[in-house]
Amino acid sequence: FEYCDVPLCTECSGYDPQTCGCTSLRQQDYRGTINTTFSGRACMRWEETIYYTAVDYPWAGLDENYCRNLDGDFSAWCFTEDGGFEYCDVPPCNACKYSNFEKCGCREGNQADYRG
Repeated sequence: FEYCDVPLCTECSGYDPQTCGCTSLRQQDYRGTINTTFSGRACMRWEETIYYTAVDYPWAGLDENYCRNLDGDFSAWCFTEDGGFEYCDVPPCNACKYSNFEKCGCREGNQADYRG
């Protein structure tokens, strides 16, 4: 027998950027509404910061006080209301949750989910 050349599903295929952020993109794609940090601190509204504004970063989705990663940092983050910054608890995208199994198979389970 021979192995088939089935493409692996990647974490960013078919996902919803409103619900998770791609780890390989350092969550720069995340556009959801999480607005608290890992430690539970509230995020500052982006228009209240002096460092980053929607005018300067129109592609970054700097809405309200939602966690974002506009500068390529480790993951999504925000400024806290006391002026510091912290990383946010944005869930990473799961390749197998959002994939189209007619186009790819997941590494977990040796691609047994592939239906193409």
